[in-house]
Formats: sequence, C-alpha cells, structure tokens
Amino acid sequence: MKRLSTILPATLIATLFFSSGAMAALLCNQCHGTASPTDYRPLDAAYRNVSSGGFQGNHRTHMSAVAAPGSCNPCHGNGINVGTYLSSHRNGRIDMVANINNSPKTGGAAYSKGTFFNQTSAPVTGNCSNVNCHFESISPAWGSALFVSPNDCDKCHGLPPSGGATGAAGSHDRHDVYYPGASNCQKCHASNTTFAHATSAGKRNLTISFAAAPNNGSGVYSGPLNDYLPSQTNVFGNCANTYCHSNGTSVSTGSIPANTTANWGAPGPLGCTSCHAYPPAYTSGSPKANSHGKHAAATCDKCHFSTTINGTTIASATLHNNKAYDVNPGAGVSFNYSFATGGGTCSTISCHFNGAATWGGSVACGGCHPATNATLTSGSHATHLAALKGPNGIVPTTVTCDTCHGAGATLGTHSGHGGGVVVFADGNRLAATNACDTCHSAGGPYDGVNDAAIGAKPNWSFGVYTGSDLKAGKERWCVTCHDSGTSVIGGRQAPDMAGNDSTSGYYGNGHGAKGTECGACHGQTMNHNFDNKKTFTVAANNYKQGFRLKDVGGFDPLKIPRGEAACVYTPGNYRLCFSCHNEQALMNDSRGVGVYDCATNPYKNAATITTSFKNTSPAGLNGGGPLDIPANIHWDHLVDVDKFGGLWKPDGAGTSQNSCTLCHNPHGGSYSGTPAPKMTHGDYKLTFGSDANGAFGNFSGTTWTNSSRCSFACHGGDTKYYRPAP
Repeated sequence: MKRLSTILPATLIATLFFSSGAMAALLCNQCHGTASPTDYRPLDAAYRNVSSGGFQGNHRTHMSAVAAPGSCNPCHGNGINVGTYLSSHRNGRIDMVANINNSPKTGGAAYSKGTFFNQTSAPVTGNCSNVNCHFESISPAWGSALFVSPNDCDKCHGLPPSGGATGAAGSHDRHDVYYPGASNCQKCHASNTTFAHATSAGKRNLTISFAAAPNNGSGVYSGPLNDYLPSQTNVFGNCANTYCHSNGTSVSTGSIPANTTANWGAPGPLGCTSCHAYPPAYTSGSPKANSHGKHAAATCDKCHFSTTINGTTIASATLHNNKAYDVNPGAGVSFNYSFATGGGTCSTISCHFNGAATWGGSVACGGCHPATNATLTSGSHATHLAALKGPNGIVPTTVTCDTCHGAGATLGTHSGHGGGVVVFADGNRLAATNACDTCHSAGGPYDGVNDAAIGAKPNWSFGVYTGSDLKAGKERWCVTCHDSGTSVIGGRQAPDMAGNDSTSGYYGNGHGAKGTECGACHGQTMNHNFDNKKTFTVAANNYKQGFRLKDVGGFDPLKIPRGEAACVYTPGNYRLCFSCHNEQALMNDSRGVGVYDCATNPYKNAATITTSFKNTSPAGLNGGGPLDIPANIHWDHLVDVDKFGGLWKPDGAGTSQNSCTLCHNPHGGSYSGTPAPKMTHGDYKLTFGSDANGAFGNFSGTTWTNSSRCSFACHGGDTKYYRPAP
C-alpha cells in the first residue's frame, strides 16, 4: 500500500481519512492505481517505487483495465469496503483469502505465504497452488516476468493438453499433427492473444468454435463445456458438420455435407473410412464429379502421392486437410492433372496408355488402349477378338469387351479396371476369375484354364502362338478345349478329341499316340469357324474349312465329297493321309483275279501289306483256305465302289463316296455325339479262333453289332474272316 508522508500533521490525517463532510473520501486508485487515467489496478514495478507508487507484483495482468474495487476480492477477500476507505485497511499487512479466486478444486487454492503476511518495502513474494487461474498448477512467484502469448500458453495447460495437470488429452495430440502450435488453437477455440481468459477459468464455459479455416464457421461440438480443469471429470462429445471430418466435396461445392466424427478422445487415429469411403463413394455429380470407384483397384498414393506414400498412411497432414485436391502421381504411374470444379482432367496417363480422361466421365475401351479387333494386341486379346484363331463372330454371340469384363466394358462404364489392374465380369482379377472357365475347359484331362504349360491364364500375357504357329511346348493347346471337360463357345460344345487320355482319345489310341500333334493336320492359320458345323455340302467343299484341315503342298487335303465312278482312282483325293502313309502300299491290291478287282489299279502287284481286312480267295468272298493271301483291300473300299460301300455323309443323307474318315477316326477310339462311325486300327474287337481253314477273326455276339465298327452297315452275321492273328 502507498504510505503517506510521516510529516503530515495529525489534524490533516484526521481530515483526510475521517472527515465526513468537508472533503470526499479517498478512492482506491488514488493510493494503489492511478488517478489519471483512472485505473484501480495497482502499478507493477520491479521494486518499491516511491515516485510512481508501483511495487512488485503482477496485478495489471490479473485484472482487466476496467477493474473496480470489487475486482480485488478474488485474492484479497471482502475486507475492503468498496464505498469508503477504512482505517482498518491500513494495518501493515496484506490479507489473502483462504481459497484464491474461489477455485473449484477440493481443498481450494492457497497462496504460499498464508492468508496474511506483513507489508514491507522489500517483500519476498510467494506463489499460488491449485488455483484455477493457473489450471490448478503451481504458479510462478508473484512479480515474475509476464507471460507472453502464444509462447507461454503451456505455463498453465499443455500445448496441446496431454492429460493430467496439462488438461484432458482428448484428441489434442492428433489434431496437433494437422495444426501444430499455439497459433492453431484457434481452429477450434477462440483466439486468445492475452491471458485474460485465465482469470475466470473453471467459472465459465470452454469456448469451442470453428470460425477459422478450413471450417470457416461450420460445425458444432456436442459435449459439455464446463468440465475442463484437471480436477474435474472430463466428458467428451463429438464434432458435426466440419470440413475436417467430411468427404471433401465442399472444395468444389462450397457446401459442407453433414457428418459426425468419432468421439473426441476416442482411441485412434481414425481410419480412412471414418470421414469418407475408401475410395470415396459419393455419387458422381452429387454433389461433384467422382471416378474413385473406377479406380478402386489402385491405392490412394497412385494419384495423391504427396499426401500418402502407401495409400493408408498420411505422409503430409497439411495436404490431407487443406481444402485442396493435391493430385500428383505416385510410384509406377505418370500423368498431368488440371483442376476444374466440375471435374478435373488428366492427360498423358500411363494407366490409360498415355490417353486423357475427365474426372467423373466415362472412358470407352478405345479411350485408353486400342479397342478394335485389329489393334487391341496386348496379352492374348488378338487371339480372342480376331476371327483367325478366336471365337469372335460366333453365332449367336459376338465376343466383345463385355463378354469377359462385364456389361459396360465396351463403353467404359463397367466397374472395371485401372492402375494396370484388370477386373473381370465376376469382380475378380485374372488369377481368381472364372471368366475363362466356360470356353477353356478346366474339368477334363487337360486343364485349359490353369495348366502351367497350356492353360489360358498362365499364357495370357505372352500367348501360345508365334505368328500363326503354336509355340514349342504349346502343341497340346487344342485339347484343353477338345477334351472331356465342358468347353462351350457360342452355345456349342467343343467336340471331345482327347478322350480320357488313357485308353481312348487322340493321345491314347489316335495319331497322337504316335507323337503326332494337332498341327500336323490342322491349319492354324485358318478361321476356327465356330459358327458352322464341321461338314460338307455337294455344292462347295467346306470340309477343309469346317475341320480346319491344312493344305498339302498348296492343294486341298482331302476330296470330300467324292463323286468318282467305280474303278476311278484320283490319288489327290487322299492327299493329307498320304502325306504320312505310303500310298502305294495302302492302295495295293495283290490279287491277280477277283470279282472285286478293277483292272485300272495302278498299284496292282505292288508289295503286299497285311491289314486287319478279311481274306479273299479267287473262289469268292467267303471261301478260301490256308493258302489264301491276307488281303489289303483299301482299294476295294475306296475304288470298287460299285460293290463296296456306297454314298456316305457324316451328318445326313449320303452324298459322297467313301473316304478314309468313314472308317478311321484320326483322333482315336469311338466317341459319342458323332453320327459318322469311326474306328482305329486297334478298335475292331474281333474274336479270334481257328478251324480246318486256319486262324480267323469274326464279329461274333454283340461285338459285330456295334454301330461304330465294321458291322454298322456293311458287315453282319457270324462271318469268319481268315487272317493271321495280330
């Protein structure tokens, strides 16, 4: 307190302090503060300054500039009569209240020097403990250097609060990552450039507002606002309608969609889907363009690399919540981005074969990569889309992008692919899709889908062809469809040529058993012709095309239908068979005479060859004895057509003379579903015996009645055919 001079006479003192009429009572600021300007706050000084009246303390920062006499009460109590100055006030001591500032903490807050202490010109100051003004912590000594905002915010509570005496931790630490430092507290709290707010701590509500960017006034907090001191039980709420926890569409629309975060203080950090879907799933155009769904196969870092380097971990909190679309390419991709409110545009996009695309728009297959049958050559596209090898143009359905990749693929509106990852119609990538299973049989002896050497999936990237020829090691590609599995293309089942791959079938008892591969007879440069039956007509020979039989020396492989008269032999009619088999030996008729002999036989008396045909003697068809010659009568079946065979056609009324394929199935064994009877050299099923005439074979019992063998139309009964047993 400011002391009056000791030289004042007693009568003056009495007049100043006790006069009730002649002179007005002395006011507080006339001793402690300043009269001009009027300020009730005691002057603060580093020492007892008799000139200014100042003394050691921090009154001016603990009281507002509009302080009144009652402003002293929180620390000094109600002993001061605010109307007049009482003589009891000048008692040589400083009185303190028992509970500084009426602190709400149990036990109250105290000044370290007690409730009163002697006044002196060289005081030793103390400090306060548990006082709400200092967040219930130990205050600095009275008269210490003033706190400076914002650097000294942590002198009372944490910066940010981290629990315990620093204040409730809540989710402060996570938000400090995004908005670090005291200057950013204003993102959620009013900006406090002074410490005036501390004087009412615990007696006023916490100030929570979202006035600063990026929220700019939007958002509300649902929790209680009066429980923030360390001694209080802190209960948290949540924030709603804030940009910070929105799906980000307000950058373009200006309108922040309603949303709710997880509770303040919930363990975290929050996952990506707490604010927006992963990837963001709002409807395109409502409220802004969106193509995230079409890029779902790519992680966020592919387009937002400066924000996240792996798609899940935020690399830059600043960029993650800055009210801007930071679009830049990540590892393995490249593009250039131009922002537009309605939907930005990317150009030279590596994922789009260096094409361009507008965000929110649709990109047809040709918008990224060539999409026509002639130009789409990546992987095995050409094999599927070109008529030469694949099923394109089949009836009733033509193969398009939609066939494998789902509805909308041709127009680019499917849920499809991006970032170099292809998705099929079933939503799976190549390794897991079942899109290949229908055409490329996975259920037969040859797994046409997954087999490492000849399966469709392992061979997608590099194919099985070199030019028009099958690569080495891929020769059995054909039987992955033509086996006993289910391969249906254009509604038609692929014929089973491979059989069971054990006792029957091409590699069981057909030509493949001798090591001959499909390409030996079939032309790999020819249209697969899925839309036509494998047959022939009288008017035009499409037998070659129907069965994809390759030319031999530039000429047709087989003449079907054949129309020669009896005893007319044209070697070129069997050109494919004779490209391996010896024509002279097979067409030899060694008999000198006979009712079935044509004098025009060019190979008569050539070296004999013994086959599984019957013996024929000069005496007639069924006579003969031990001296009979085992005959080779291919000639009789193919040239003596007035006596043998007749008109033949594999799928209807007869229109052709006999040919090799009437009796022989080059693919081995008999198979179902084929109207033409077929057999192989080992498929006669003769029963062997002997009598006075020698060894014989016959179609006895049910064997000879089998319509797939010799007895189907020409031979019957229990006729014995004499020949050496095989």
